[in-house]
Amino acid sequence: MKTTFRVLFIIAFLAVTIISLIPNPADAPSGGAFARWLSLFFLGGEEHADKVNHFVAYAALGGLGALSQWPVRRLAIFGPLALAIWGVVMEGGQGLLAARQTDGVDAIANASGAALGWAGGLVVIYLVLRMRSEEESA
Repeated sequence: MKTTFRVLFIIAFLAVTIISLIPNPADAPSGGAFARWLSLFFLGGEEHADKVNHFVAYAALGGLGALSQWPVRRLAIFGPLALAIWGVVMEGGQGLLAARQTDGVDAIANASGAALGWAGGLVVIYLVLRMRSEEESA
Protein backbone atom coordinates (compact mmCIF):
# COMPACT_ATOMS: atom_id res chain seq x y z
CA MET A 1 0.00 0.00 0.00
CA LYS A 2 2.90 2.36 0.73
CA THR A 3 4.06 2.02 -2.88
CA THR A 4 0.63 3.06 -4.16
CA PHE A 5 0.65 6.17 -1.98
CA ARG A 6 4.22 6.97 -3.07
CA VAL A 7 3.26 6.80 -6.74
CA LEU A 8 0.15 8.91 -6.08
CA PHE A 9 2.27 11.44 -4.16
CA ILE A 10 4.76 11.75 -7.04
CA ILE A 11 1.95 12.17 -9.58
CA ALA A 12 0.19 14.75 -7.41
CA PHE A 13 3.46 16.58 -6.71
CA LEU A 14 4.21 16.85 -10.43
CA ALA A 15 0.63 17.90 -11.23
CA VAL A 16 0.58 20.62 -8.55
CA THR A 17 3.99 21.88 -9.67
CA ILE A 18 2.96 22.07 -13.33
CA ILE A 19 -0.40 23.68 -12.55
CA SER A 20 1.39 26.21 -10.33
CA LEU A 21 3.59 27.34 -13.21
CA ILE A 22 1.33 27.32 -16.27
CA PRO A 23 -0.59 30.50 -17.09
CA ASN A 24 -4.22 30.74 -16.03
CA PRO A 25 -6.67 31.31 -18.88
CA ALA A 26 -7.76 34.94 -18.74
CA ASP A 27 -11.47 34.12 -18.76
CA ALA A 28 -11.28 31.25 -16.24
CA PRO A 29 -13.19 31.81 -13.00
CA SER A 30 -11.18 31.70 -9.81
CA GLY A 31 -11.41 28.10 -8.61
CA GLY A 32 -13.89 25.43 -9.57
CA ALA A 33 -17.50 25.19 -8.49
CA PHE A 34 -16.63 23.10 -5.42
CA ALA A 35 -13.87 25.53 -4.38
CA ARG A 36 -16.25 28.45 -4.80
CA TRP A 37 -18.84 26.65 -2.65
CA LEU A 38 -16.26 25.87 0.06
CA SER A 39 -15.09 29.47 -0.05
CA LEU A 40 -18.64 30.76 0.28
CA PHE A 41 -19.46 28.30 3.09
CA PHE A 42 -16.28 28.68 5.17
CA LEU A 43 -14.93 32.11 4.22
CA GLY A 44 -18.10 34.05 3.44
CA GLY A 45 -17.52 34.75 -0.23
CA GLU A 46 -16.60 33.12 -3.52
CA GLU A 47 -13.69 35.50 -4.03
CA HIS A 48 -11.46 33.24 -1.90
CA ALA A 49 -11.94 30.13 -4.07
CA ASP A 50 -8.37 30.40 -5.36
CA LYS A 51 -7.06 30.20 -1.78
CA VAL A 52 -9.23 27.13 -1.19
CA ASN A 53 -7.71 25.51 -4.29
CA HIS A 54 -4.20 26.19 -2.99
CA PHE A 55 -5.04 24.83 0.45
CA VAL A 56 -6.74 21.67 -0.87
CA ALA A 57 -3.95 20.90 -3.37
CA TYR A 58 -1.24 21.11 -0.72
CA ALA A 59 -3.37 19.31 1.87
CA ALA A 60 -3.69 16.44 -0.61
CA LEU A 61 0.09 16.49 -1.11
CA GLY A 62 0.64 16.51 2.64
CA GLY A 63 -1.79 13.66 3.24
CA LEU A 64 -0.28 11.55 0.47
CA GLY A 65 3.21 12.36 1.75
CA ALA A 66 2.35 11.09 5.22
CA LEU A 67 0.53 8.02 3.90
CA SER A 68 3.55 7.21 1.70
CA GLN A 69 5.54 6.45 4.85
CA TRP A 70 8.90 7.12 3.22
CA PRO A 71 11.62 5.13 5.01
CA VAL A 72 13.24 8.24 6.50
CA ARG A 73 12.08 8.64 10.13
CA ARG A 74 12.78 12.35 10.25
CA LEU A 75 10.50 12.88 7.27
CA ALA A 76 7.60 13.06 9.72
CA ILE A 77 9.03 16.40 10.83
CA PHE A 78 10.75 17.62 7.68
CA GLY A 79 8.18 16.34 5.14
CA PRO A 80 5.48 18.90 5.88
CA LEU A 81 8.11 21.60 6.25
CA ALA A 82 9.60 20.70 2.86
CA LEU A 83 6.16 20.78 1.23
CA ALA A 84 5.38 24.11 2.88
CA ILE A 85 8.66 25.54 1.59
CA TRP A 86 7.94 24.10 -1.86
CA GLY A 87 4.55 25.84 -1.82
CA VAL A 88 6.22 29.14 -0.99
CA VAL A 89 8.86 28.58 -3.70
CA MET A 90 6.16 27.78 -6.28
CA GLU A 91 4.30 30.93 -5.34
CA GLY A 92 7.52 32.94 -5.65
CA GLY A 93 8.21 31.30 -8.99
CA GLN A 94 4.89 32.56 -10.26
CA GLY A 95 6.17 36.09 -9.76
CA LEU A 96 8.90 35.38 -12.31
CA LEU A 97 6.34 34.52 -14.98
CA ALA A 98 4.73 37.30 -16.97
CA ALA A 99 1.31 35.62 -16.92
CA ARG A 100 1.21 34.93 -13.15
CA GLN A 101 1.80 36.93 -9.99
CA THR A 102 3.02 36.11 -6.51
CA ASP A 103 0.45 36.19 -3.71
CA GLY A 104 1.57 35.86 -0.10
CA VAL A 105 -1.84 34.60 0.99
CA ASP A 106 -1.57 31.77 -1.58
CA ALA A 107 1.81 30.86 -0.08
CA ILE A 108 0.20 30.74 3.38
CA ALA A 109 -2.62 28.56 2.00
CA ASN A 110 -0.02 26.23 0.45
CA ALA A 111 2.00 25.93 3.66
CA SER A 112 -0.98 25.50 5.97
CA GLY A 113 -2.58 22.96 3.62
CA ALA A 114 0.65 20.92 3.54
CA ALA A 115 0.92 20.92 7.33
CA LEU A 116 -2.73 20.07 7.97
CA GLY A 117 -2.78 17.41 5.24
CA TRP A 118 0.34 15.76 6.67
CA ALA A 119 -1.17 15.78 10.16
CA GLY A 120 -4.35 14.25 8.77
CA GLY A 121 -2.34 11.52 7.07
CA LEU A 122 -0.56 10.73 10.32
CA VAL A 123 -3.91 10.49 12.12
CA VAL A 124 -5.14 8.01 9.48
CA ILE A 125 -1.97 5.91 9.92
CA TYR A 126 -2.43 5.94 13.70
CA LEU A 127 -6.08 4.90 13.45
CA VAL A 128 -5.31 2.08 11.01
CA LEU A 129 -2.50 0.77 13.21
CA ARG A 130 -4.75 0.98 16.25
CA MET A 131 -7.53 -0.94 14.49
CA ARG A 132 -5.06 -3.62 13.41
CA SER A 133 -3.73 -3.90 16.95
CA GLU A 134 -7.25 -4.30 18.36
CA GLU A 135 -8.09 -6.95 15.75
CA GLU A 136 -4.96 -8.92 16.57
CA SER A 137 -5.64 -8.81 20.31
CA ALA A 138 -9.28 -9.85 19.89
